[in-house]
Amino acid sequence: MSHSITIPQEQKTLQIIKVHQVDYPHHLLIPHKPPEVINNKQAQSLQTSSDQGSEEKKPNDGSQSLNQNEIQNLKQSGSQSQSQSQVTSPSLSQVQIPVPIPRKKLLIPPLNFAMVAPGVYRSGYPNRKNHPFLQNLGLKSILYLVPEEYSAVNMEFVDKQSIKLFHFGISGNKEPFVHIPSHVIEEALRTLLDVGNHPILIHCNKGKHRTGCLVGCLRKIQRWSLTYIFDEYRRFAGAKIRLLDQQFIELFDHSNVHFKLSSAPNWV
Repeated sequence: MSHSITIPQEQKTLQIIKVHQVDYPHHLLIPHKPPEVINNKQAQSLQTSSDQGSEEKKPNDGSQSLNQNEIQNLKQSGSQSQSQSQVTSPSLSQVQIPVPIPRKKLLIPPLNFAMVAPGVYRSGYPNRKNHPFLQNLGLKSILYLVPEEYSAVNMEFVDKQSIKLFHFGISGNKEPFVHIPSHVIEEALRTLLDVGNHPILIHCNKGKHRTGCLVGCLRKIQRWSLTYIFDEYRRFAGAKIRLLDQQFIELFDHSNVHFKLSSAPNWV
């Protein structure tokens, strides 16, 4: 069924159609109501009322919906969290800034360096680059087994470090006429067995033959078997093994070495 609407001539300038839209279940739908024709004043009043209704239906934000007690609680909790953060956060004076560790100087041992016993070391002839290593040992004495005078560089080092130098100048065993004198080895052993001279370094040129003979005779005082004495000698002599050195060690009479037991090390 259709309806015809006649609009007066003076109201043709503005037409606002007000349509009522309500969501109803399908079985409750009512017949469609024809749109109403309103004038300008009615349109303005409808617009104003719709704006007011939208403002009333507009949900409030969190700040408007909070009462004074809730606002006060939020302020207190915020101040508490701020005070806690101030307590827990460390100051600049408390912050530990990592400091780079300075790189230490590289230590280089002399040739054929090894420990013989606590407080006693052996090696080859030291040079300038070995001095920081020897200084780190805290040496009190050096037992030198070469006939030549000690080098100027090493003399400067021992003087600066207040190290005592015991010079027993002997030549190595060589066929047919050169032999190590036994009395010199006896005197060197008496110096070696005095703990007042420890820490002490024994050295010759290569730390093999003359040093090996002195250490081998010391092992006899320590009651080592000849098998292990010769094994130690060979490890340091390498391919330059001398039968005369091993013979000298075997025939050496360590009973002729007289030393004070009160000043002797506990490993003798």
